[in-house]
Amino acid sequence: MSRGSRTDVPQIAVILTDGDPNDRADFASALLDLRKTNIIVFAIGVGRDRNHEKMLKIAGDPERVFEKKDYDNLRAIREELVDKFCDKEQSVGRDRNHEKMLKIAGDPERVFEKKDYDNLRAIREELINKFCDKEQSDPERVFEKKDYDNLRAIREELVDKFCDKEQSVGRDRNHEKMLKIAGDPERVFEKKDYDNLRAIRKELVDKFCDKEQKDEAKPNPCDKEKPCEGAMADVIFVADSSRSLGVKEFDKLKLFAKAVVKRFTVSPNDIQVGFINFGKRSKFEFKLNSYRDQNEVMKAISKVQYLDDRERMQLTFIGKALQMLKQEGFKKRNGGRGGKVPKIAIIITDGEPTDIVATHRLAKEAKQQGIIIFAIGVGKWLQPDELHLLASDPKTHHAFMVDNYDKLSFIEDTLAKKTCTAACFSSDINATR
Repeated sequence: MSRGSRTDVPQIAVILTDGDPNDRADFASALLDLRKTNIIVFAIGVGRDRNHEKMLKIAGDPERVFEKKDYDNLRAIREELVDKFCDKEQSVGRDRNHEKMLKIAGDPERVFEKKDYDNLRAIREELINKFCDKEQSDPERVFEKKDYDNLRAIREELVDKFCDKEQSVGRDRNHEKMLKIAGDPERVFEKKDYDNLRAIRKELVDKFCDKEQKDEAKPNPCDKEKPCEGAMADVIFVADSSRSLGVKEFDKLKLFAKAVVKRFTVSPNDIQVGFINFGKRSKFEFKLNSYRDQNEVMKAISKVQYLDDRERMQLTFIGKALQMLKQEGFKKRNGGRGGKVPKIAIIITDGEPTDIVATHRLAKEAKQQGIIIFAIGVGKWLQPDELHLLASDPKTHHAFMVDNYDKLSFIEDTLAKKTCTAACFSSDINATR
């Protein structure tokens, strides 16, 4: 392995520094490359010239940042640093945590606990048996023959195992088994023999295609030319309010959000809108069920205040905003309709995340929960790779880059249409109405 690295163990880096990097461009590039790996980074800043914001960017998590006035004070963090490395909630020793081990294993039979490492040898044989577990194989799926010439003899039996004679054709068909397979009596067809299968062809095609979808008299709520007419979705704006913007730029951001909303049909039965504002902290300015029409939502956006001031010095904690979005944004108590109604987030930011590791993890989790994320990067500080880690796939459809806040107006129509298209074609609108 390259330079002694092992692929089956955690990779941890500890970076000690007492000042700003001199090679800022190289630093940014190296940091981006580092984020693409699974390396866990701890950052230790020493001295009066240490830069807290840079340390946060290096570590990606404030819990992995340590700061001291001078090198003599480093000894004080030794124990805490070791605890961070090793995580005392382990399965060996007096500090082991039984509940944590149960959560990891998922089965009490796969949990082993010992007082110390010397006792680990005692579980070796038991552990091997758990791995191998001779009783895992099903004797009904085992076929044995003396040589390859005898394989032909098992062919018919093997085919029966694959196909299971309890089928939907012939006198041996099993109605209850077919119901279990289909899950709906309307999707079960039974015939005496294979010659009669032709008779169900038309009915089967109709079930596939569903004639009601082709009924021209019934309007299609998702018009490709006007996707925002008839679209249904829960949409939350996630707006950067960190110190890099300023009040004027934040006002332009709000104008952009209002211009997008102006293209929506806003109501409890169409598109609902919420708004999360973030800097060092996150604030749920208004929820999906706070306002019931377009005019109310636009007035509410106008009232949203820029978070930053000289005392707070807001940083770009996108991760905290994503946490709020994921945990609170689309909850039923906050107006989320759940079911087949699409969950859409529109993130607008002009800076690299301060909590970069948490941001990437939470963006991935949000998308795994079914949240569609449109990510808009403003200015030169946010790299395309970082923006793409926020956006849903395909990236070319869900990620936008503009030079400044004035140019947001160039994408407002495109964003609105893409949002409505996602609302239309990510759900069965007819089923929810």
